[in-house]
Amino acid sequence: MLQIEDYSPKYKPQIMEALFELQKHEYSLSDTRKRASNKVCEKYFDEMLHATQDQDGAILVCLQKKQFTGFVCYRMESEENAIEQKNSTHHALISDVCVLAKYRGQGIAQRLFDAVFDNLCAKRFKGRVRICALANNELAARAYDLYGFEPYEITFQKWVTV
Repeated sequence: MLQIEDYSPKYKPQIMEALFELQKHEYSLSDTRKRASNKVCEKYFDEMLHATQDQDGAILVCLQKKQFTGFVCYRMESEENAIEQKNSTHHALISDVCVLAKYRGQGIAQRLFDAVFDNLCAKRFKGRVRICALANNELAARAYDLYGFEPYEITFQKWVTV
């Protein structure tokens, strides 16, 4: 049985463990990511926590038999953009979702997404929910696709060398 709870400081060590695991994975996929370290994860955690507090979001944790299995973090974002419709410029952003490796494949990411949508409905939010992933993070893309997320925008990059 999976249980969802709001973040409280007692979960910080487990979230730090999950962030370390996530950072190691993303570092293996992209040369833009910093090597996983306690310092990097601590700073990112602080940024994530403040963003949820400042932007009407939340960090939710998933427990299975009282064991931490993963977390999701979302916040509200608004931006002015002359060419976008209003329902596009105000949206919810799932900034992070991480299921510990030993718990993957058990529907935990899907349950975390359900919890985000339940929270948004409770806030009477009606609009788009966005989530991002590294282009070659196939594991994330599969989970997002299974939940019904669709590609929205693609960012390309090319290095300039002198």
